[in-house]
Amino acid sequence: SRWDSGYYSWELEDVRPIRSDIPVLAARDIYEADLGEFIFIEKEKVMRSLSPEGRKGDSSKVYALDKVCVDDYEFLKTVHHVTLKPHVEKIWGWDELVQDSYFKNGFHPDHIQIIFYEGIPIGYLELTQEESIVTIANILILPRFQGFGIGSKIINDLIERNIASGLITKLGVFKINTRAKKLYESLGFQIQSETETHFVMIYGGINDSLTV
Repeated sequence: SRWDSGYYSWELEDVRPIRSDIPVLAARDIYEADLGEFIFIEKEKVMRSLSPEGRKGDSSKVYALDKVCVDDYEFLKTVHHVTLKPHVEKIWGWDELVQDSYFKNGFHPDHIQIIFYEGIPIGYLELTQEESIVTIANILILPRFQGFGIGSKIINDLIERNIASGLITKLGVFKINTRAKKLYESLGFQIQSETETHFVMIYGGINDSLTV
């Protein structure tokens, strides 16, 4: 069964969110186990599919987004833990039970869409909207599938849709996550403000009166 959906949503004209007939695999299994032929993805293949040349005349989709269902909770929690632990551990230390509770208390399934590549769940996108500002609360992709440009493609598509609708795109990034910060800067985001641990970055609409 699915939760009722009232989240900020955007549809992609050329991406149809379809779940594979294969059950959603446990994120930790994808991350730790021997992947084998079943879910092995060559980096060169992904990069070709992301390039404009690779998509010409090709009906295959780069990625798909799908709404969250009840059975996805453990997958989402594990993606959260696996991707954020390296940064959280350096700043505050890592306590699995505390993080389980933190994730549960902040879990809003109506804001989340699972990211699929070729029918395989590889992470999730969490969006919120307040007036004209759309916030990327989380875009988390399992380490096995990072570095292929999939996250950049998702963010670029979202930015384009937001610009067309007159909306500002905002996100936060750990200060110690210099790799992600450089990526967001390369996509056109600028630092608008900062906290003790995070930079707040926005695409479009930077001014002194913007509430963060």
